[in-house]
Amino acid sequence: MTQLIIGARNAAEATLAAEAGADVVLLKEPGEGLPGALKRAAIRQAITAVGPRAQVWAGIGDVAMEPEAVSRATRAIANSGATRVVIPLHGVRAAECVAALAGPADALSARPMAVLFADLGFPETLFDELARSGFAGVMLDVAEKGRGGRLTDLMPQDELARFVAMAKTAGLECALAGRLGVTDVPVLLALSPHAPDALAFRAATCVHGEATMPLEGARVRELARLMGCQAAETMEKVSAPVPVQEETAAVVPDKVFVRGLELDAWIGVHHVEKGDTQRVRIDVEAELSPREREESIGETICYDYIIEGIHDILARGHINLVETLAEEIAEHVLRHDLARGVTVRVEKTERVPGARLGVEIRRRKRRADAAAVIPMPSPAATSAKG
Repeated sequence: MTQLIIGARNAAEATLAAEAGADVVLLKEPGEGLPGALKRAAIRQAITAVGPRAQVWAGIGDVAMEPEAVSRATRAIANSGATRVVIPLHGVRAAECVAALAGPADALSARPMAVLFADLGFPETLFDELARSGFAGVMLDVAEKGRGGRLTDLMPQDELARFVAMAKTAGLECALAGRLGVTDVPVLLALSPHAPDALAFRAATCVHGEATMPLEGARVRELARLMGCQAAETMEKVSAPVPVQEETAAVVPDKVFVRGLELDAWIGVHHVEKGDTQRVRIDVEAELSPREREESIGETICYDYIIEGIHDILARGHINLVETLAEEIAEHVLRHDLARGVTVRVEKTERVPGARLGVEIRRRKRRADAAAVIPMPSPAATSAKG
């Protein structure tokens, strides 16, 4: 499902965006040209305020396109605790800046996300360079927003579809941005053969439609509703009908969560990590399918189901990547017949002194899987909810 990214300038806007339905909050200082960066203290404050409700990404700002400058700015923002570091790339030295960030998968505590610009141009060879250098994905944006630049005006649908396809071929996540509005949502979600992984908005969610004005929660909620409805329609067109209950996009799902679960795990890809266990911190938030509620453990997901599943996964033996552990936890939760989505965060708390390294993923139950879930035990066979 395509995620909703909302640009925010501070902790208050970040909280408002998350509460209104944003999947990702992108911290930046909007302006006429490339956005500026927030101070690290402001980023940490926003991350604390948002909590597990949404991912928090942070941009490095309008940094000179010199490898050392980009690398320094990226590492500074990565250490702030953001999930992704958003890096604008343009000019003849863009590839050099990408290469400067190449390294082991866990060299940065937050994976980088490149931003390319439709109005500045970029070499198509850069997609493979980004993948080789460990970038999580790429976003297509517009640099000169102050001149009325809008992505969907600058690039026709076939070129946007080609951009998304090139990103996917390179194994990169793909997001689209650039003064997008409500009317762009159905067009962009219908791109073929791949829809973008995320759509990013700022101006369309602000007072008077101006990016430098305050964020409005009602506008974010409307985008979240629209994207949910449109995604459902798109899935109906490409999937065979499945006998599952239709959901109303405007309904905010109930959630069951387990936060701060700390366990010893055999985990790590590096040689020094394979001789002993290390401490991991795990957060899980499961979204429940809507239904009539009763005062019964059988009408929700028991905490024990989540925790015992995690213990079982860790008991199987050594796991190389935190990404693998997160995926297995997500798969376990989604096997529950009441789960419709899940967010999992796994952090290594001792790998680097003073830092927590990890990954956060969000997964939703596909329609094709909805009719094939594993029925859960009856209430009588399930322990009481804590």
